[in-house]
Amino acid sequence: MERLKKHLKKYPLKLIIFDLDGTLVDSIHDIYAALQACCQHYKIPAIPKTAIREFVGPGAEELIKTTIKDTPISLNDFYATFRDLYRRDFISQTHLFPGIQSLLDNLKNHYKLAILTNKPEDASCYLLQNLNIDHLFTKIAGPDTYNIAKPEPGGLLKLIEELNEQPNNSLFIGDTITDIHSAQAANVPHIAITHGYGCSNSITDAKPDAIMNSVSQLEEFLRVHYNSTQKTN
Repeated sequence: MERLKKHLKKYPLKLIIFDLDGTLVDSIHDIYAALQACCQHYKIPAIPKTAIREFVGPGAEELIKTTIKDTPISLNDFYATFRDLYRRDFISQTHLFPGIQSLLDNLKNHYKLAILTNKPEDASCYLLQNLNIDHLFTKIAGPDTYNIAKPEPGGLLKLIEELNEQPNNSLFIGDTITDIHSAQAANVPHIAITHGYGCSNSITDAKPDAIMNSVSQLEEFLRVHYNSTQKTN
């Protein structure tokens, strides 16, 4: 935490980038419903719902690889079916985590906001449109936007560059070690939040710049930072 505070005192924060699933939105119920339907289609058992949380960060491909392990089913075929089923109804049970709407509304007044997710860009945009928050973001990027998926750092760096900012003046916020590793590799200041799908022990072991245990704690941290920068300007 102190490391991040020192950095933010030295470099003015201009851009905040969020992960999507597990950070801004609770989408696990719709993801699991699509996975169940896909498994029923191929007549194989679905992995337990509690087990899919760890796969949301890396993206659907890792979830599917685990699901079809030891079966003759093609990864491409299963993924295509899963994607089709998910896109038919992937917003019925998905919602913003409590406090996120207020957080975004407040931050929009002070910073550029963007999203970098391992969910495809078009699906992410559609989801955010239906949640009525797409207008809050300057850019919404998925793994297909730059043909780079987290934890590779290239997507994060390209997004920052596209928005005419610098890594030092940016902040990445996510809920899994996938997000932490991406930010660390890109040398971008970052915060890990624990209300999402990441394992608390894994998050701690990854040594992020800061860990926040609630949306209210995150909002208070950013509010204090903004107020302190205003006083010094």
